[in-house]
Amino acid sequence: MDLVDATVEDCGQSGIFTSRSTNWAVRVVKSKFRTTKGPALSLHGMAIDEQVEVQSTTIEDTFAGIVLDSVVMARVSGITASSVAGPAFHTSGGKLVASDIRATDCGDGVVLVGKKGATADGSLRNVTVVGASSGVYLSNARIDAEDLFLSS
Repeated sequence: MDLVDATVEDCGQSGIFTSRSTNWAVRVVKSKFRTTKGPALSLHGMAIDEQVEVQSTTIEDTFAGIVLDSVVMARVSGITASSVAGPAFHTSGGKLVASDIRATDCGDGVVLVGKKGATADGSLRNVTVVGASSGVYLSNARIDAEDLFLSS
């Protein structure tokens, strides 16, 4: 599924939601998510490597930003998240490659949580988190970070 130059707003739940065993790719480019009562993107159980790609996207006034659960590999770049109640990015299991990210006034910036028996991996480049409870939260996870700016 490709979502390009789209606006998703005023959703009762998630902007985009995939359930487990999804076997198609999700690519979001130059899109905007605003005023969702659930996560802007909630992607679960996507087992094909590099199946998720999000670029040049804005997330505003949502419950959570991008939530990835058991996604093997996700690439996100050029993301601006603001006024997000929960985390701007939450990954449990899998790998997140993130660059050129700005999260402002979010519950958390980037959360990486490993699954039972597996470590979550992250590569963070040019990431700015301002006004969050935690800038980067790790649990059974490891990151490689460069140009990381965190400020309360």
